[in-house]
Amino acid sequence: MKKAIALCSLAFLLCSCAGVHVQKPEVNDVKKVAILSVSASEDIKKLEDEEESGSLKDALVGVATSAAEDNVKQLSKGREKIITHGADALAETLAGLDGWTVVPAEEVTGNADVQKFFNPTGAEGVMSKIARLVPVNGWRYMTPQGMHELPYEAVVSGETALFGAKTDDQEVREKAGKLCESLNVDAVAVAEYYFFYEDGLLTLANTAKPVVMVDVVLIDKKGNKLLFTDHGWTQVKGNGSVMLVDKYVDLQSDTSVDAYVNTIDKAMSEFKKAAKKKM
Repeated sequence: MKKAIALCSLAFLLCSCAGVHVQKPEVNDVKKVAILSVSASEDIKKLEDEEESGSLKDALVGVATSAAEDNVKQLSKGREKIITHGADALAETLAGLDGWTVVPAEEVTGNADVQKFFNPTGAEGVMSKIARLVPVNGWRYMTPQGMHELPYEAVVSGETALFGAKTDDQEVREKAGKLCESLNVDAVAVAEYYFFYEDGLLTLANTAKPVVMVDVVLIDKKGNKLLFTDHGWTQVKGNGSVMLVDKYVDLQSDTSVDAYVNTIDKAMSEFKKAAKKKM
């Protein structure tokens, strides 16, 4: 089943029609949104290596970062700035889609029902479902302060239900959708960023170009996907450069951090344009 899911998602990635999907007219009822989770793997990989090895799909649904452990230890402040900007950029983008109101992050992270949702041991928590969809224990995610990770694969897996049974990602979406009432919103949003770098003949020594991908899903009160992206629907390459140290991205460098921040803005601009065309 796992292999079938991966192949299905990879087909999405390679499909020329891959992009942003919008459920109409239901999306027109959205006026207020809460961002439930924004996350990314701590590992930043070379894009060319992933494409040539055929493992880009694995990189998109999360990767173990033990190989980059020494690099990760250096990244704290840089990673925090990047993923916090990713959440802010998503909020600004959603607010600009159709005049939606986006609930402040602290209202979401401080909500008791949201905390119960992410409780790994609670009966109403979703972590057991997530573990069946993606190997969370093998990854290290970065999230804005106070926010929990909810991998995109956990809510949009591409899994097909058999004989009317619910898929795991559908069950997670339904639980997430129930939070709308507690948060007093029409929909909740989940996003996952993927950070890569790409070098080539036009890049200086020890530098590379930042590459950002982002997946976004908007879930209504019933757990329906009002808006969602296909995995890896677009690759956005930044105009700036990131600094490399022994083939790792140096996120102690303000130059590298700013390059990813600016590329996030570019990626969100692409997402906004694609979504608006469908709305």
